[in-house]
Amino acid sequence: MRTITLSLAVALGLAALAAACSDDSDPGTGGGPSTGGGQAAGGNGACGDGVVDPALGETCDPPESCGAIDCGGVDACVISTGEGSAATCDLRCTEAPNTACVADGCCVAACGNDPDCVCDASADCNTCFGCAGNAECAAVVDACESSPDCIDYVSCSSACPDQACVDACQQASTPEAIQLFEAWFSCALCDACPTSCMGFSNVAFPGCP
Repeated sequence: MRTITLSLAVALGLAALAAACSDDSDPGTGGGPSTGGGQAAGGNGACGDGVVDPALGETCDPPESCGAIDCGGVDACVISTGEGSAATCDLRCTEAPNTACVADGCCVAACGNDPDCVCDASADCNTCFGCAGNAECAAVVDACESSPDCIDYVSCSSACPDQACVDACQQASTPEAIQLFEAWFSCALCDACPTSCMGFSNVAFPGCP
């Protein structure tokens, strides 16, 4: 029985040795599976390796994870376009300014005749006021927004319930800030929106000439 057991052990040992010598182990590394030039652990820097590599322009990986892309936006003045594809792992949206001089919801002041820049066609004063700030009154709005004192005065006076409050805001401000404020509101309320903002209270603004 001892002889049979020893022979079986020798046979199993030889079988294990043969199996070890016939696998893909790399003798230079002391065993273990060889990469054999295939995909390295953690990805090989190519679409389909399951690793998103921004340096290669990838936005998703593997391709089946990319799904669909919706480049629709809420800003009419920004054109968002889909580029790339899921197959190349670089599906993405790119944005560019809308420069079309047509009725598309975006006022392009440089056009000179963009129908979206006719702010006084708006249904209410707030809409017209916002439109004016991006169209014919853009320069005076930028001037005020570039002045911290003007911004402070706008915040103060716009929250006023009466003239006494407005007077207090003026006393706490500077003449330059008040001039910038009045230039902004005069342009928007009197020049750009005389119809939409007709009857606007002169409590928060001195009123149109």
